[in-house]
Amino acid sequence: MLLSKGALTQGSLKDEVAIVTGAGRGIGYEAARGLIWLGANVVIAEVNEVSGRAAAENLEEEFGEGKALFVKTDVGRDKDIEKLAKEALRKWAKLTLLLVL
Repeated sequence: MLLSKGALTQGSLKDEVAIVTGAGRGIGYEAARGLIWLGANVVIAEVNEVSGRAAAENLEEEFGEGKALFVKTDVGRDKDIEKLAKEALRKWAKLTLLLVL
């Protein structure tokens, strides 16, 4: 992983919880992947249910069960944002990082 070549070390974000919007594919997915590699638990906030679920499944396959949570989220809808926060807090009892892509 490219992150391993920088100053950040694997596990440096252990026990942190990150929400990454648009993490179903592309840059958002890779950001979520990097955060998990760094030790964080990640919420995949994605409007596309198919790519969001697939992203969470792929990340858990690569890094272990319980590292990723998919929550279908349209960031333009207040109800979706409230649901996103509730689901993340229900699973991990805290939120540490928010990455909006």
